[in-house]
Amino acid sequence: IDGATHNGVEQVRELRESARYNPARDRFKIWIIDEVHMLSTGAFNALLKTLEEPPPRVKFIFATTEYHKIPDTIVSRCQQYDFRLIPARELQAHLREVATGEDVRVSDETLGRVARAAEGSVRDALSLFDQMLSFSGQEVRDEDVSALLGLIDRELLLAVSRAAAAGDSLGLLEAVERLADHGVDYRNFVRELLLHFREVLLLKLAPPGSALLAGLVPEERERLRPLAEAYSEEDLLRVVEVLTEADTELRLAQDPRVTVELALLKLVQLRRLLPFADLVERVERLAQGAPAPAARPAAAAPGPVRSTAPPAP
Repeated sequence: IDGATHNGVEQVRELRESARYNPARDRFKIWIIDEVHMLSTGAFNALLKTLEEPPPRVKFIFATTEYHKIPDTIVSRCQQYDFRLIPARELQAHLREVATGEDVRVSDETLGRVARAAEGSVRDALSLFDQMLSFSGQEVRDEDVSALLGLIDRELLLAVSRAAAAGDSLGLLEAVERLADHGVDYRNFVRELLLHFREVLLLKLAPPGSALLAGLVPEERERLRPLAEAYSEEDLLRVVEVLTEADTELRLAQDPRVTVELALLKLVQLRRLLPFADLVERVERLAQGAPAPAARPAAAAPGPVRSTAPPAP
């Protein structure tokens, strides 16, 4: 039963009447109510008596993604089972088995992007994979997946992160111009860029062989490694904070493009800030009458800044 559409008292009363009768064939009569938090208060009250004294051959299964919306009187009469999200690396391995069984040629990077887009759901991962096959056939190209899923081209994400590391404000504005030319959703771009910098942060902090890096294919690790070396941990934390704030501001932004441009320009300014420990050291030396130490030079920018690859439409 879909709780979102059958959420009234009358539907619950019909269920109660049906639950009074023993199953005609099987041992139990099982009722599954999906999105049970959508039931009205009256419907929950009508169901409460049946839950207090359930018929011996009837079982109820309530499924919900918003556990906090269920009344305490209902929760106290149920056994709770939490289902965890499937890690992206396990989804990717499962999709590889499916691709091998169906004789589909697809790269590990593409499967990883599909696994991340599924957000922990095996059903969604297989649905996206099925859409890929319908769109591309037995040989799936990376650019087809970007177009199908509405993902941002990886080359553009790399170009933006390299431009920020190099202090290239013009390069960042040109990247936003390419986004506008192709009609890419700005909020989706910010979210993809946030995940991109998260991968850089994991690569910087996690030791080789760590399970945290299992979702990154070896080729992608090598492309991100210069960025991990160019950014400090403090820089990456500030970058993540700026992009998170931009994602929030885009919900109500009158001009999303200006919001994205300002957020990217902030990334350049962040690279020019002195670390807090350096500032404390300079103040202490000045207080002691010694000359302040010279500022540490910024890390060299990794690789070329510009990218000619357009983002996915």
